[in-house]
Amino acid sequence: MCPADPPRSAFCRVPREISHLLIGAVYHPPKANNAEMMDYLIGVLDTVNRDHPNLGILLCGDFNQLPEFQLRSYPLTHLVSTPTRGTATLDKIFTN
Repeated sequence: MCPADPPRSAFCRVPREISHLLIGAVYHPPKANNAEMMDYLIGVLDTVNRDHPNLGILLCGDFNQLPEFQLRSYPLTHLVSTPTRGTATLDKIFTN
């Protein structure tokens, strides 16, 4: 599942009484490949979600210029509503 040189991210699955909670910490460098990172993130989410269909997801970190439409359609909700660096919202939190 993981590429030879995976994007900078960390995931931890935490058992809960009802299901599980997936916590993902992401750093997407400013000049990194957006498609590669999005494929990686969606791949991780798909894999874990298949094994744990009632999974809670908390995905946070520095996403820089990574387009978020695929994460929102997963469906994940973006919780940060104010700029985090200048006028840009680069640091984000997504959850279901």
